Amino acid sequence: MYRNAVVAASVELGLSRFDIAEIVGATPRLVENWLAGVSEPGRHFDERLDDLAAVADIVGEKMSPRAAHAWLAIPSADLDYYAPIDVLRRGELYTVLKVVESMPTAFRMGTRSLLDDIEGDPLLD
Repeated sequence: MYRNAVVAASVELGLSRFDIAEIVGATPRLVENWLAGVSEPGRHFDERLDDLAAVADIVGEKMSPRAAHAWLAIPSADLDYYAPIDVLRRGELYTVLKVVESMPTAFRMGTRSLLDDIEGDPLLD
């Protein structure tokens, strides 16, 4: 069950095992063991893993993994100008979840997201 949450965060958000470990308060080795099925997360990780899975699911519905990874690094006015990844690392998954839920569903256009269209724009470089 929690292996799926870690895989979803990795795939949908483009997070590394180090990022996931920081967000849930584990070590990268422990995250690696969860992915390999060597061990299961303890109960003290349940809430953070559930929240991280919810963020990954909702972001996955709204944008491509590439756009999600870019979005995580961009400071957001909705998060007091912190990047979502930094808010996740502080353990405020619910705050990021609320921001993601408020995003328009049209944030994705076909298989490309709006962030994919912005990337490489000479006016923004």
